Amino acid sequence: MRQSPHRFAVAACAAITATAACPGSLGLSLPAAGQTAAAMTTAEEARQPAPLAIAARTPAGVAGGGDRLWVTDAGTAEILEISPASGEVIGRFPLGLRQPKGLAFDGSLLWVADQATRRLVAFDPDTGARVRDVALQIPPEKGYRSVEALAWDGGSLWTAIAAGFSSSFNQVDPRDGRILRSLFADCDPRGIAVVDQSLYSLCFNGDRHPATLDVRTLSADDGAVTRSRRFLRRIDPRNPSGLLAEGASLRVLDATGLRTFPREPQEPRKPNTVKP
Repeated sequence: MRQSPHRFAVAACAAITATAACPGSLGLSLPAAGQTAAAMTTAEEARQPAPLAIAARTPAGVAGGGDRLWVTDAGTAEILEISPASGEVIGRFPLGLRQPKGLAFDGSLLWVADQATRRLVAFDPDTGARVRDVALQIPPEKGYRSVEALAWDGGSLWTAIAAGFSSSFNQVDPRDGRILRSLFADCDPRGIAVVDQSLYSLCFNGDRHPATLDVRTLSADDGAVTRSRRFLRRIDPRNPSGLLAEGASLRVLDATGLRTFPREPQEPRKPNTVKP
């Protein structure tokens, strides 16, 4: 029986690299070379920071700006303002959305996706007023299952859309929702952060395997962006649902709260040796 080109390409790519998912793969972000997908190593487990607990029923997105931090609670259809130090809820407002997902802060407004209506909706973070909304557009060549996360790059919104083989990251004009650029995610995306021409992604690898963080360097060449993908670390969150880049840190949202990791993995220090 003739083997499909797609299956052959996935198998070949998996045989070549163990640091990134392959284009058109099954949404599994492969671990670093020498690591198994089934369980984290003892060293990885030791480096997992304790979460900052957050009183959200169903965390579904995270955003920050200055000294402020917000979380989307899909369970109550609210935005919660969180103390970055304690995780305490210090403010909240209702969204009036049926299926809120994701969160991004553009410096003035908080953006949330409504999966039920396929709209991107902007709110005033101080008053909770709904300011405007645009259609959530789907790249026609990639497909759609769900919108999983939002990000802001300083001028544009980004959407992380899950769609199996054709999951995507999409740069969006916030004025009209028009897609300016679409990139294959090559994983099941649960978070996205864009800063300093770096696109960070949080990838879900199923309930039995650790999630992964990776980074791509943005450039005009989509192929170069794909080739630039680097595995950063495996993490062990429950139900990962958001990613935020702050300074030199990445904050990962899951059902237990927020975990903070350095943007770049830190190599273990070697013991000092004294030469005779």
